[in-house]
Amino acid sequence: MTKTTKIKLNNDIKEIPEIYDQVVKFCVEHDLPKYLWHDMSLVLDEAVANAIRYGFANGKEGRIQIDLVNSEGETSVRVIDRGIKFDPLKLPDPDTDSRIEKRKVGGLGIFLMKKLADRVSYSYKYGTNVLTIKFDMKNKE
Repeated sequence: MTKTTKIKLNNDIKEIPEIYDQVVKFCVEHDLPKYLWHDMSLVLDEAVANAIRYGFANGKEGRIQIDLVNSEGETSVRVIDRGIKFDPLKLPDPDTDSRIEKRKVGGLGIFLMKKLADRVSYSYKYGTNVLTIKFDMKNKE
């Protein structure tokens, strides 16, 4: 059976700490492993911060919805907003082999998101960005 928890936030960076509390509550309710609390919180922090910083031009007000979904063997999160169209998956992976002072700024959060999750996808329909991050729970414990 699929269970979904919806979190709605204003596009205000001050609302990000609320995400962790909701993720922990969701994970406890669904008896999910503790490592997933951290992974989900980290990818959501990055995805929501990006939506807030870059998705709403010139401080335009908006809402961001997060769906936490638990289905048999898979847990996923969706970050949904009506900000500027932006597919973070089209960004190249950062150069993690060069010295830190020679690296370009940006891209590490999205890179980390792709490393922590099993699948990350993006879609844009009817003025809405949807970033979906999936964690496969089969064969992980």
